Amino acid sequence: MSEAFLRRTPIRLLLLALLLFVVAGVVPPFIIGQMRPIEIGMTEEFRTRPAATMVHGVPTADGSPPRDNQHRPECRDVPLTEMPPSCFLVVRESQHTLTLTTSSAPKKGEVNVDAITQVQISGRVASEIHDSVRLDRRSSYPVSDPVSHLRHSMPERRSGVGEEDFVREGLQYFFPMPTSRQSYAWYDTTARRPLWLDFVGETERNGLDTYEFHLTETALDLSGQMSSLLEMRDDEQAVLDELAASGVGTPWFAIRRTVWVEPQSGTIVDLHLEPHVYFAPDAATAEARAFDLDPDHTIYHSTLDWDDETLARVHDRAQGTVQKLRVLQVFAVLTKALALVVALAGVVLLLRERRGRP
Repeated sequence: MSEAFLRRTPIRLLLLALLLFVVAGVVPPFIIGQMRPIEIGMTEEFRTRPAATMVHGVPTADGSPPRDNQHRPECRDVPLTEMPPSCFLVVRESQHTLTLTTSSAPKKGEVNVDAITQVQISGRVASEIHDSVRLDRRSSYPVSDPVSHLRHSMPERRSGVGEEDFVREGLQYFFPMPTSRQSYAWYDTTARRPLWLDFVGETERNGLDTYEFHLTETALDLSGQMSSLLEMRDDEQAVLDELAASGVGTPWFAIRRTVWVEPQSGTIVDLHLEPHVYFAPDAATAEARAFDLDPDHTIYHSTLDWDDETLARVHDRAQGTVQKLRVLQVFAVLTKALALVVALAGVVLLLRERRGRP
């Protein structure tokens, strides 16, 4: 291609148009690709609003039920195993705090996520879940290696114990960017298994267009998990064993979970949880008692919703990502439009040259 050929104005315009088309098609996808991976080195806190919570209290040192119930006749001067379970149920204000930290993993495309969930009851930390999982930075799904670890403890008692490293299944803490209209497997740290979050529909939430996902699971057996996740005192384990033998039953779990996700960024912008742990002697009874707040078989029940500070922070993050994506979209459209104008101008000049017109 001669230098004289390249100096011709129509040719230069056509080459410029081609360059603009390439820029419009390459630059925005490249930037979006850089935005998609989960960030390394981030620390975030998610806190729920204080809520009234039903919780099965631990007997006092002398074997008495919690002070709230000691005035009840059926809860006095009776052996622990003969008291109705409602003697140990109290209502307290609770609040959940989730602290997420991400760090680099051995492979560049992966990220380590460490999560600490604290349950505060009446201002005191009653329970902690330490969760460690390694995720693919782009898909947000866990890797297929046995590198996940889960540990449950109660700080005011002995240290908790956790199971050996295992292979995690299902999303957790993050949704893919972008999020699709489909059901997702979501790992639940209480059930210790993936549960299906079903796509419900599109809705506006806190000023953002979101996808709503929901799950309801009932009669999940926890009897084999209490001892593996939490170290019980001998007397507490004996009480649980006697309650099970007396027909009160073993612990079961039910959960309602609703999640609202801004789909372009994959940011969770709101959630609602209703966990319920309760006694039941068998699966059929457990199914019937799910979300039944009868004090004679409720162990724990609460409703969890993010507080205003958390909602404002996740809203701003999602909105910031959406605005960046819109800027990139406008950039691509305007650049392609400019490329089309330049190409048309080059074609017109080229035709005039061929016809001998100035």
